[in-house]
Amino acid sequence: MEEKDPLISLNNISYAYPGGETEVLRDASIELSAGSAIGLVGLSGAGKTTLLDLMSGLLEPTGGRVCIDGDPLNDRRRKAWRQTVAYVLQDAQLVNDNVRYNVAPFDDEPQDAEIWAALELAGAGDIVRALPDELETVLGERGSRLSRGQRQRISLARALYLKPKILFLDEATSALNPADEAAIVETLRGLRQQTPIVV
Repeated sequence: MEEKDPLISLNNISYAYPGGETEVLRDASIELSAGSAIGLVGLSGAGKTTLLDLMSGLLEPTGGRVCIDGDPLNDRRRKAWRQTVAYVLQDAQLVNDNVRYNVAPFDDEPQDAEIWAALELAGAGDIVRALPDELETVLGERGSRLSRGQRQRISLARALYLKPKILFLDEATSALNPADEAAIVETLRGLRQQTPIVV
């Protein structure tokens, strides 16, 4: 039986942080289906990251409900859902290990061809080829050997390596120059046919 396309729906979602009286979100509704991309735009503190956290299952709404393929995202389904999505943050999280580990940290037998493919998709292939030991190059504490924009590309490559059902980007290209950002946006535009994207 063919797997149904992933679909996220937020139905009249509200959210207030623990201990807070003011709702960050109130009665928000969004649907994301296969082949689509959504861009969330708003002022700082408007709730964009909170929406991503709700859609990815990191937070539970205080009102309304999140559904995946029409079924409520409850405690029983939350862990499995999180394992099918990729979330790229504005501040790229890298560790003091080599490029290979930073792109495929949870893969016991990472395939170099797949790592390179993810790096190319993220526009990081040339960056890694310029490093002294390519995939074996240790990136330093928090990726200190790379610029902020380069760290974001490696972080994006890690997300793409996972081949996620949904890709969440929280200002993940903010450190790139306009030309590089435009190139990655073009790549993401092509990817959305197989991986829905929320930016």
